[in-house]
Amino acid sequence: MTIATLGAAVFFGYRGTAPLAWGFAATALLIPFVEGLGTWHAYLDGKKQFRQKTIYNIASQIFYGTCMTLTVVYIYMAHTPPWISLALLAGIYYLAHALPNIFLSLYVMRSVPASYAPQEEQDAIRYGVHLSLIKIPTTIANYIDSVLLYTYLGGAQLALYSFALAPTEQIKALLGNAASVGFPKLSEKTSTPEHMANLKKTLPVKMLKASLLTSLIVILYILAAPLFFQIFFPRYTASVAYSQIIALSLAFFPLNIFGTALKAEGDLKKIYIFQVAPPIVQILLFLLLIPSFHLWGAVIGKVAGRLTNHLIQAFLYMRT
Repeated sequence: MTIATLGAAVFFGYRGTAPLAWGFAATALLIPFVEGLGTWHAYLDGKKQFRQKTIYNIASQIFYGTCMTLTVVYIYMAHTPPWISLALLAGIYYLAHALPNIFLSLYVMRSVPASYAPQEEQDAIRYGVHLSLIKIPTTIANYIDSVLLYTYLGGAQLALYSFALAPTEQIKALLGNAASVGFPKLSEKTSTPEHMANLKKTLPVKMLKASLLTSLIVILYILAAPLFFQIFFPRYTASVAYSQIIALSLAFFPLNIFGTALKAEGDLKKIYIFQVAPPIVQILLFLLLIPSFHLWGAVIGKVAGRLTNHLIQAFLYMRT
C-alpha cells in the first residue's frame, strides 16, 4: 500500500497537482505504522477480549478526533497554503492512527505468553504474510476509481463520488464489525470435521436471514438519502442517486462472513481466489467503464465488484 501511495504522489506531482502529491507523500510515510502495527485488534479478537478492544478503540478515536480538530483549527487560523493544508491533514490523519497503534501494540505484546510455541509462531507469521499479500489487489481496487475519476473528470466530479460513497462506507464499517467479532467463534467451530460439517449446514440459513435485515437497512437508507443529503450535504444533492445505487451492494453484505469462515478454515487456495478475483474484476470494470460512462461507470464498477465478491465467497464456502 505504501508503494501504491508513493506512486500516486509521483503521478500527481508529474501532472502538476502539487497539493495532492504532498498529501499522498505524507500519507505514504505513515501507512506502515497504521497498517503494520494494527494487529493488536486481531490478537484481542482471538483472545475474545472484546470489551478491552472496544475501550482501546474508543480512546484511539477520541485521540484521533482531537488531533484532527486541532489541525483544522490551526489551518483556518494560520491561513496555510493548500499544499501545506493537504499535507497536514493527510499526515495528521495517519499519525493520529499510528501513535495509538504503536502504543497499544507494545502494550498488547507484553501479554503474549512467553511459552508460545515457536512452530505455532512461524505458522502464524507465514499465514499472516499470505493474508497481507493478497490484500494488494483490494488496495488498488479501493483507490483506482478515485484516481481515474480525478484524471478524466477533475476534482468536482470526484467530490460528488466521494460524498456518494461516504454514508454507505459508514454503514459498511458498522456491518463489518460482525465479521471481526465472528472470526474467533468461527475458528472454534471449524476446529474439527464434525463442527465444520454442522457449520456448513447452519451458516447459509443464518446469512440469508441476515441479508434480509441488511436489505431492510438499505431500503431505509435509499428512502432517507434525499433528506439526509439535503440536511447535511446540501451542496452535494447531485450525489443522491449515485449513493442510492451504491447502497444496493450492501444488501448481501452478510455473505462476507463466508470469507471469514474460509479464513478460519485456513484454506489458502480458496482465500486467494476470493481475495484476488473480485478486485481484479472491479479494476477492469473501472478501466473500461469510467472513461466512457464517467461517474456511472465508477458506480457500476463498485457495485458489480462487491456483488462478485459476495457471490464468490458464498460459492467457495458451499462447495465441498
